[in-house]
Amino acid sequence: MSEESPRANAPNLRELAGRVLAAYLRRNPLPACDVPGVLRDIHRAFEMAAAPNKPPRRPTPAVPARRSVTRHYIICLEDGRKMKTLKRYLRTKSGLGLKPGARRKRRQ
Repeated sequence: MSEESPRANAPNLRELAGRVLAAYLRRNPLPACDVPGVLRDIHRAFEMAAAPNKPPRRPTPAVPARRSVTRHYIICLEDGRKMKTLKRYLRTKSGLGLKPGARRKRRQ
């Protein structure tokens, strides 16, 4: 038995895009000049779906965590704003709407 590469088992994206376009054209009228563009869009969609997903990047803080707490204010790690308290701000103004546990998980 010969080992096949993962590419050999992958579906042919051109063939799949052609099948989808043919099925679409059976039910939907489309000018002939638009067919290549639609085929290109379908093929790109299949390429994006077949591409491996990248792991999400950790957000970089606006300031180092050690410098975020001072005697007179706290600096938000999300956007660098200086405030006396951050609880309400993080819930509403920043648009994050994250609870404390979700914010911690996001930073880990």
